[in-house]
Parts: sequence; structure tokens; C-alpha cells
Amino acid sequence: MRLSAPLPLGLTLSIAAGVLALAPVAQAATAATGEPTYTCQTDTPGNTGVPILIHGIGCRASGGAPATGVSGPVKLVIAQPRYHPRVSAWTCRQARALGSAGALEVMAVDCRP
Repeated sequence: MRLSAPLPLGLTLSIAAGVLALAPVAQAATAATGEPTYTCQTDTPGNTGVPILIHGIGCRASGGAPATGVSGPVKLVIAQPRYHPRVSAWTCRQARALGSAGALEVMAVDCRP
């Protein structure tokens, strides 16, 4: 005996399209807040204990975050997280940006989801 019937193909496709459409909206909402933000392609191993340290690679600054140096509370968004896979958006107490404006590395400390 079957407990549930499969969804019609059209409904399944529209649900999948709706879920896919949510990802850019969530990222745009993060950038639209005007908070200092670093958006990074990926992360490298960092301290997963307390305080959490995240090392972002291939980052760009927005919302007034400095392209180099140290900044106060910032948002850190990891597009393809490898070492912190459950969370892609963090609020960090402090961050240090290194490199050139097109290819920043960001070391962020005391981060919370």
C-alpha cells in the first residue's frame, strides 16, 4: 500500500523553480542591508571551536567594508562553504582583509551564524 502519491510533473518543476529562485533573493537581502560585508567564493580550514575563525578566499568588499586592513563588526558570506558547510552567512566581530581589491583574503574572528 502506498502512503503518498507522487506530485504531478508540472507541480514538481514549479516547486523546484521556486526553491532555486530563493537563493539570489537571500543573497541580495544580505547585500542590501548596507552593513560592511565581505562576499567570498569559498573558505579554508579555520578554528571551528570558540571563538570561530573563518578564512575566506576570493572575497570582495561591499557596504563600506575596507578593501584592506582591519574592520569592526562585519557580515561574511561564503558562496561555496567547504569547512563550515552548514552556514554560509556569518556576523563576525572583527575581520582583516589582505590582498588586492579583486582577490581579497579575509580572516574573520569571533563569528556567529
